Amino acid sequence: MDRLRKINVIVVVSCIIIDAVGGSALAQAQGRRFFIEFKKGIDIHKAIDNIKEKYKILYIQKVFDAPATQAAADKTLLEKIKKKYPKRSKRIPPNSRIPALGSFYVIEFKKGVNLKSVTHELLADPNIKTVTPNRMHKPH
Repeated sequence: MDRLRKINVIVVVSCIIIDAVGGSALAQAQGRRFFIEFKKGIDIHKAIDNIKEKYKILYIQKVFDAPATQAAADKTLLEKIKKKYPKRSKRIPPNSRIPALGSFYVIEFKKGVNLKSVTHELLADPNIKTVTPNRMHKPH
């Protein structure tokens, strides 16, 4: 059940990312753009600097304006929800958790980069949890 939930979260997050980043820009760079999720408890800024030094990238950008840690996400977002929807927030079960989405980034590589080898190298990086290529295709 946990694996199915994780797959559903990745699909939903990918859809939100596509909407947030912009469909036309994605279609132009469909083969060179990847979504990266960093592992919990690491220095994300240091990991990003390492990626910038090692690979030819056009940009790397945080996808969600959200805290990187679960505790920060729970505290800030639950308080906002409770203020905005006081009646509905009474239905929130105790110990509810909001997913921490602050560790999701989109990265685009320059032309000429061997994307297959870069993907394998990124997956071997101890700081990176997932690497997902952009699967959006240009309309015919």
